[in-house]
Amino acid sequence: MDDIRAWLSGSKDWNTGIILLEKYHRNKFFVKNFRLSNPVINMGKLEYELKKLLGIPLSDIFNKVNITKLPVKQITIVKEPKIITLAKEEIYNLYTKISIAHRHLFELGESNAAEVTAKRKQILDERAPLIKRYEKIYLLKEEYFKTGVIPVELPSLLEKGDGEQDKKNGPVKKGDNQNKFAALSDIELVKKEHALRVSIGKLKNRLAYQSLSKGETPNPMPEGPLREKLFARLSAFEADIESISNLITERK
Repeated sequence: MDDIRAWLSGSKDWNTGIILLEKYHRNKFFVKNFRLSNPVINMGKLEYELKKLLGIPLSDIFNKVNITKLPVKQITIVKEPKIITLAKEEIYNLYTKISIAHRHLFELGESNAAEVTAKRKQILDERAPLIKRYEKIYLLKEEYFKTGVIPVELPSLLEKGDGEQDKKNGPVKKGDNQNKFAALSDIELVKKEHALRVSIGKLKNRLAYQSLSKGETPNPMPEGPLREKLFARLSAFEADIESISNLITERK
């Protein structure tokens, strides 16, 4: 598995990592779901799964083993800066808050009643800056592991609370999260939107029926890591849908 070691010690391209996961992971359904997930949110999880495939002990993985082309037995543990530890803690806290917000959205259902619509908007407005902050801190943390240099923005960003950064910059605008879709053509945007809606439908079925298709009787997925993971993925997909819809509207 030298190709996995090379990936871990290189630029860690998402698509290449997915190909490696497909090559070595036995659970094809798991890999298929991974391919549909948000790269920004799940890059750390992809790295974790590939390290497990190498047979690295979990204690070494969580202590940030420095992966090189050397045999696994010669791998040494590198102590990370405190600011990076704080960044990872903040990422975990934000991930939890986003998952909770999404669970509340799911529990509201799809009713268009005025009261439900108002509550849904409130949750979405509160969730948007959390997602934005999560992605920014995550990317800065990953930049450190790629360059070995702590990004100058990271300490000041961590000093601010969840909402302080967005209060300073003003309300979140509809176009803030559209960069990754801006290069797509109109037809590609429509296709991407359709694919996301299909994936969202399947995720909702898994959460409500523990199946990819809608069952006759609800069978909600029990509380646990998988449920929270699916909620977070659903949250990311719905944020992408909103970004694409806004971009399509702007182009009309």
